[in-house]
Amino acid sequence: GGTVSGSGTFEPKISKFDVATKIEDVNLGEYFRYKSPLLADVLVGRIDADVNLGGQGKTWEDLQKTLKGSGGALVVEGALLNVNLAQQLFTSVQSMPMVPAGFADRIKAKNPKLFAGNSTAFENLAGKVSIADGKLNTNDLHLKSSDFSLTGGGWFSFAKEMDLNTTLTLSQKLSNDLVAEVPMAKYLLNS
Repeated sequence: GGTVSGSGTFEPKISKFDVATKIEDVNLGEYFRYKSPLLADVLVGRIDADVNLGGQGKTWEDLQKTLKGSGGALVVEGALLNVNLAQQLFTSVQSMPMVPAGFADRIKAKNPKLFAGNSTAFENLAGKVSIADGKLNTNDLHLKSSDFSLTGGGWFSFAKEMDLNTTLTLSQKLSNDLVAEVPMAKYLLNS
């Protein structure tokens, strides 16, 4: 399913390319499995994107050093694989002062779907991006799930590293669960 269309140039003797691409309703899990196995364990979902991309190299190691581009993308009904952001967040909160013992376990019991598995499911993930120096950069990242949202920016590297600065907004239910367990958390809430 889905379509990829575009135009561009390719110089086969030196493995150099420059393309403008439109992607509509492509299954990222399937695409990565066949075309970019290094990313197959990072992200799944269906993507719409407009991307301008260029680079040179006969191997992925060579190509990622020269890859440059820009564009925007929207991934729907997806998941970040091999990371459960809620699990990491609430485990970190557990170690803070004035947080009662067993806090994270009680939040997990109230929200089993959120903490199930080693992935972070989302409704949509969107942003404008630029690609350079082995990194995908964004200052316009939006991730929305039924339990929380993240907005912000930073970068993801082709080496599977990331540095993001985001604002976390919890759902009303998750906020209520948090305050029920840690009453002082009510001072962190706003509209």
